[in-house]
Amino acid sequence: MKTCNRCKETKSLEFFTKDKMQSDGLDRRCKSCKAVNYAKVDKSKRSKWRKEYFEKNKEQELLKCLEYRNAHKDRIRKYFSEHYKKFPYKGAARTAKYRASKLRATPSWITDEQLKEIEMIYKTCPKGYHVDHIIPLQGKTVSGLHVPWNLQHLPAKINHRKSNRLDFQE
Repeated sequence: MKTCNRCKETKSLEFFTKDKMQSDGLDRRCKSCKAVNYAKVDKSKRSKWRKEYFEKNKEQELLKCLEYRNAHKDRIRKYFSEHYKKFPYKGAARTAKYRASKLRATPSWITDEQLKEIEMIYKTCPKGYHVDHIIPLQGKTVSGLHVPWNLQHLPAKINHRKSNRLDFQE
């Protein structure tokens, strides 16, 4: 049993969240008091605070994300598998967006010979590899073209990690 600092009620321990900074390892306020306080704070301020905190602690936060993803690979894979089964239109929309970006990134001046070269790059891609755009089609700072000299074979694992980044380093 523990007494909440805000409402002064004595409640069971499951009504308190964890807080490593406290001597007993539990927050001083009960969950319901914290929820009331949290609801009072403007959502835009919370968002602003989160962004500021992330910018100040970017490396630490990215490391936490990476550790979580590595520790829960199967759980994440299962979630997305179920998500796209439940909402197949989202997967279809994502695929269509990528196809459209590839069409927009294919220049009108490309020759038939170069188009065949692109086709051969895809056809000769070894098992376990992906055809990757060296300069991403949907990059944040720059967008590449869907041309033969911007394509490479890359191991699938590395391609997934690279995502839409230009400055990716293994």
